[in-house]
Amino acid sequence: MGDGNSIIKTRDAGITWTRTNLPDAFGSSTLSSISFFNENVIWVSGDQGTVYKTLDGRQTWSQEGAGFFPSVLLQGIKVINEKVIYVASSRMDGYAARTTDGGMTWDSISFPPNYNYSWIGIGAVDTNNVYIHGATGHYIFSSDAGHNWTGYTTPQPGDLNCIAMYNNDIFWFACDSDIILATTDAGST
Repeated sequence: MGDGNSIIKTRDAGITWTRTNLPDAFGSSTLSSISFFNENVIWVSGDQGTVYKTLDGRQTWSQEGAGFFPSVLLQGIKVINEKVIYVASSRMDGYAARTTDGGMTWDSISFPPNYNYSWIGIGAVDTNNVYIHGATGHYIFSSDAGHNWTGYTTPQPGDLNCIAMYNNDIFWFACDSDIILATTDAGST
């Protein structure tokens, strides 16, 4: 991921890398996050409200949600399946959206009271259970496919920069200050 609509890829465990540039017609964005459904379905997000997708393994790309997303850094993107995709923004008052029809339409997510934080990323292992994580140890969780959200705060005061999920009960947050939080009970402890 990087400047000028570029993505780098490897097929040999990182020994060699090649650059893929998205079409110039999209302008020049700094890309920040990538998510795969499979080797053909890939979604990318970046600054200026940028969201791109390919359905044919990088042969052709389309720009998604043009005019819908605010002109902010969409720092996180997560493909749940071919139809359901989430994006999250690191803007200070929080912003996240999802599509349930493969990007044809988008809905902004309404946050729980007092949970308008800067969001960094999204984690999920199925369609129903979705985590959006971000600044100052905060995250929101939906157990009903993104219809309703509950806010949570971890004991870590720094940002929750990344989530790695084994299943809905066991997951880890990579945090500021070289801290990793682990839970085996869906975040209760």
